[in-house]
Amino acid sequence: MINDLKLGIKLLKYSSQRTLSIILAIVFFIAGVACAVFFNDNIGYAGLFILSNAMWPVQLLYSINASNQVQSSSSKKKLQTTVPAIMYTGCELILYTFYIILQLVVVHLHPEYREMLTLNILFTGISVFFLAIYTGTAYKYFFVSFVLFLTTYLAFSMFGNYMRFHTVTLPLSLPVTIILGYVLVIAGGALQYMLYVLFYKRDLSKYAQGAAMRKCM
Repeated sequence: MINDLKLGIKLLKYSSQRTLSIILAIVFFIAGVACAVFFNDNIGYAGLFILSNAMWPVQLLYSINASNQVQSSSSKKKLQTTVPAIMYTGCELILYTFYIILQLVVVHLHPEYREMLTLNILFTGISVFFLAIYTGTAYKYFFVSFVLFLTTYLAFSMFGNYMRFHTVTLPLSLPVTIILGYVLVIAGGALQYMLYVLFYKRDLSKYAQGAAMRKCM
């Protein structure tokens, strides 16, 4: 597992459009922090913005998978299954931990936000689970995966906002909710890996790649 993670990190320097991915990651991260700090995550986007950054290493890795050299390599299966799943889950655990710390700091500074803290954290954990499923299928079935994720997320977002508007109190303590979030991150990573294996033999979707890579596919 550690060797697969090291391999994935090492290969990122050969990926396509690294600079653009880094810029987008910074934008998403700042947007997520801003939502958490200034809007108390009431619109439910802070966690998604922050934790969606785990997709960028996978995106970069799959740009390498699109090359003919990797397609003919003995490591082809590993680079489309084990390596991206480990990279994604590892990044997600780090980002989720940061998100939890950020939320606790915000609530410490603004105690009036405390009532929504548990709901926000639970909402983020479930959203990340959906995101892991999307990432597990998007590089083979981009449009179907995108539509299903967007539809599911919007429906779930509406339900979450309904609960916030009606001040629904969850029968969960804060520590239990945080632990449940970690469970959802790990479960999402495991399911993502199974999806990578399930669809491994399917052709890569050119629409999941940047414009530069699409021309080479």
